[in-house]
Amino acid sequence: MVLYTTMLDRVSSLLKKRDGQAMVEYALILALIAIVVIVALHFLGGSVKTQLNNIATNINGAQRLRGLWRPSFPSRKPSPCSG
Repeated sequence: MVLYTTMLDRVSSLLKKRDGQAMVEYALILALIAIVVIVALHFLGGSVKTQLNNIATNINGAQRLRGLWRPSFPSRKPSPCSG
């Protein structure tokens, strides 16, 4: 019986505290922000992808003009030791 009353006291003290309520409010705000970000990325994702591809293309073009560009996977010459 003592264990039951001790547990009941702890649960009631948790319900009376405002810390749990604030944590729930923060969780709801975080969930709302996550939903807004997901929706924004859904609608803006295509244009962001296009812009990033344009930037990458321009960077590669500038590197080619300067002679700095090297293929990602250079072709290897067969070694004389391989049979």
